Amino acid sequence: MDDGAGEPAAQLAGLDASGADHRPCVHGRLAPAPPRPARRAQAHVVTAETAQRLWQRHKYSVLARDERAYRAIGPAVARAEIASAELASKLDELLARPPSAGGLRNAVEHMWGHVSDRAERHRTAIGDDPFALLAAVAHEARRQDNAYLLEQTALSELFRWQDG
Repeated sequence: MDDGAGEPAAQLAGLDASGADHRPCVHGRLAPAPPRPARRAQAHVVTAETAQRLWQRHKYSVLARDERAYRAIGPAVARAEIASAELASKLDELLARPPSAGGLRNAVEHMWGHVSDRAERHRTAIGDDPFALLAAVAHEARRQDNAYLLEQTALSELFRWQDG
């Protein structure tokens, strides 16, 4: 099938001739399909929005591992200086590493800030265990129906490092 621009639609979707998908993965999920070649000025905006959405979901997972990368990627995404495919590749690399103890605590404290004003439990009652706080954040995000936090990969993926 041809998209009218001379490239088969399968290639634009990230598929090879056999139908195999070669798009990069971020935590087992396929990255968004690469953007179509620019035909209109809006093509760049779509790419920027896709990268922004990808970053929005993974930022606290990155913060738990590498604060310097977190501080560099955020502004690059905001200025549309990084394409979604490049961001997905960077996320794959960063998220393959375990979080540091301090990075984990920092990321969880940032997420706690989104729910603490309406939290049932006080922060001091939770103690110093970052995984207990992470569980409290996840609970409060669900209780408060906090869509922003509920979309964070950190709420689920950071628990896999609990026993490591």
